[in-house]
Amino acid sequence: GYQLFRDAALRFSWKDAKRALLYGLPLVPGLLAQHALIGADRFFLMAEHGADVVGVYGAAYLFASAVTIVTMALNKSIAPMLFDSMKSGDEGKPHREAYTASVLNIWFVTMCVLALGAALLAPHVATALLSSEFTEANAVLPWVVWGAALHGLYLISANILFYSKQTLFVACASVSSALLNVLLNFFWVPEYG
Repeated sequence: GYQLFRDAALRFSWKDAKRALLYGLPLVPGLLAQHALIGADRFFLMAEHGADVVGVYGAAYLFASAVTIVTMALNKSIAPMLFDSMKSGDEGKPHREAYTASVLNIWFVTMCVLALGAALLAPHVATALLSSEFTEANAVLPWVVWGAALHGLYLISANILFYSKQTLFVACASVSSALLNVLLNFFWVPEYG
């Protein structure tokens, strides 16, 4: 331990700093966009329909968050296999692309099965666990659950972009999704709640 401490020194490299900034700075608007994605629906619901509707939507969102937790856990477990299939140095091997494609296909099927199962089961679970004033949440549960599954599909795509250091595309996808989400909320929430 002492030798490591003695040999440690502060070093600064403009090249490394530039590379780090090019990687990290695009993630700032992407993170802000994710906050907009999380809060836009509740903002518009509150403005148009009041706290009761936000509470009902929040109950539906609670069940969808279980899907999000599962997709994030699965993402953590599958990411090493995906990264291993994308390692450079094996470009000439035909199995590399096939393996990556199979990982992506398995992920897509898993997200669809998870979302379908959750969309079918969540209304029954919600009816059993929630009080009667929240039963209206069953009407939006499938939509919110499928939205959580779409987030799961985003995770695998984001893994690929992070690994290939294309964080600008992560920011573009997040900002585009947030803008579309806000626009759809603006038009649909006043009319459909």
